[in-house]
Amino acid sequence: MVQPDNRRAGGVTEWMEIAAVADAFGLEVASHGGGATNLNMLLAMPNAIYMETSGPQRGMVNGEVPAPEEPGMSSEPKRAA
Repeated sequence: MVQPDNRRAGGVTEWMEIAAVADAFGLEVASHGGGATNLNMLLAMPNAIYMETSGPQRGMVNGEVPAPEEPGMSSEPKRAA
């Protein structure tokens, strides 16, 4: 299993490339860390098996987080920012 960390792996493009190389070698991918960005990337990977998280996630049902229905990466900056 390969478990890249989005903050250290070089961003979304590098993370997706790591997953593609892992898939070519028959390896599964899990995230090191959670959140909306990691969830969206994992949903685009055929070899993804789980998303690591540090506690309950919003919308979790029976230990699973449903796929977001909103366009984009599902993370919008707060209005105050």
